[in-house]
Parts: sequence; structure tokens; C-alpha cells
Amino acid sequence: MPVKTFGLLVLALASAAPPPAAGKAPAAGTYAPESVAALPNFHKRSEWDPKWKETVYDAPLGNPTRITVHHTEEKQPLERKAIITELQRLLRIHTSKDPKIDGRGWSDIGYHFLIDAKGQIWEGRPIYAQGSHVAGQNENNIGISLMGNFDLEHTEYNKEIPLTKPTAAQLEALAALLNRLGGAYGIPLDRQHVFGHRDLDAKKTCPGQRLYDQLDAVCQAASRKAAAMASRIDTRPAENIQERLRLISTGSPF
Repeated sequence: MPVKTFGLLVLALASAAPPPAAGKAPAAGTYAPESVAALPNFHKRSEWDPKWKETVYDAPLGNPTRITVHHTEEKQPLERKAIITELQRLLRIHTSKDPKIDGRGWSDIGYHFLIDAKGQIWEGRPIYAQGSHVAGQNENNIGISLMGNFDLEHTEYNKEIPLTKPTAAQLEALAALLNRLGGAYGIPLDRQHVFGHRDLDAKKTCPGQRLYDQLDAVCQAASRKAAAMASRIDTRPAENIQERLRLISTGSPF
């Protein structure tokens, strides 16, 4: 497969192989592409969900051709224990049928990857399985969700959840993850292939205005950035993210 190299960045120019099929996970214990699993801030499913085992999914993902970005519209914890607790809580909500907790009744957590406030990337639903993150639009669609509630004002659903901003570390990790997924599956890193949830469902505010406003810059950085970009741990708010992403994508220090 022909590739083009920009410093440390390798971008696939042709369509890559589809995700692995269901079955025994590779030796690394993850279904994520090797390039994603190699990121220093990547955590495989067993690190937060040690009881996870293969399940029956509604449909295979197929060959990914697009990526949709979400916010969890929930808490934005900082400490590892609280992050894992929140991931497990999201899993219960997504898989439960209990209306008291707004249970969705899905077969697994809806997203393929989640990113916490420190920029740690957590594996969710295995990449071979179709997600549950955009109604009627899950085919060939990788779901990524950033932990937090990034709306400008409360909605009926999230009125008790604090309004937050995506941290610089989250946005940098998102750009790194997009970069690796784009290379692995031949997905162009532009806004015709990387969507906010609301782009595919006009009734939604997801991924929140504060994240949605950064997607152009994140896509631009993802298409240019050096491979080690996401190794930084930084929880500062992202007021200057445009400049930070520009510096990172050109390899300049900040």
C-alpha cells in the first residue's frame, strides 16, 4: 500500500484493510489497530472493564469510511479511579433497560473509543462491531466520545451535569486518534468524513458547541501532526487550542 511520510507521520493513501472479525483478540489483548494501541496514552478494554467478554453484536462495522465525534454529556473526571468508575457507569447506562437510569438496552457501550480529560484514550466497543452512537448511521462509522458536557447551556437531559470545556489534552488526543484511524483505514481527515453527531442528526446538540467549534482545527492538526503528539498530559482548558494545535502540527514546542 503506498504511503506518504511527513516526519514521524505516516498517512495511508489507499484504503486499508478492514477491522478484524469477531473472535479471539490479538496477542496484545485489543482489537484496536496496532498504530492506535501503540499510542502511549491508549488503554485497552480490560483495563477498565476486566469482566468484559465477547458478546453478540447486532452487525459488523464493515470497512470504516467515516468517524463521528461525541461528548458523553456526563461528568469529566480527572483521577484514574473516578475515570474508570465513570466508564463503568456509562456501560451500565448503555446496556441496561432500566428507565430509571435512562437505560438504552444496547449490547455494549455505544462508542468505540472514549477520551478523558487527561487525554487518555480508552477502548470501548471492539472495532469490528458496529457501534450504537448515531441512530440509523452506525454502518462503517467509528464512534469517539470525549468525556464531559460541552454544551453552552443545559438541556433537559443534562441539567444536573456541570457544563465544561474539552481540555487541550482531550483535543490533542482526539487529533492523535483521528490520525491513527485515518492511516489504518484510509479515512480522509476532513469534515466530509469526520463528523460531529449533530451533523448526522439535526435534533442533537452533541458533541456540544464547545467541542463542535474545534473540530475543523482538530482535523487539520490530525492530518499534519507528529505521531507522538498525544503523549502529553495536560488538563488546562483549551482557550488557545487553535494556536496549540498549529504549533503541535508543525512540530514546534509550546
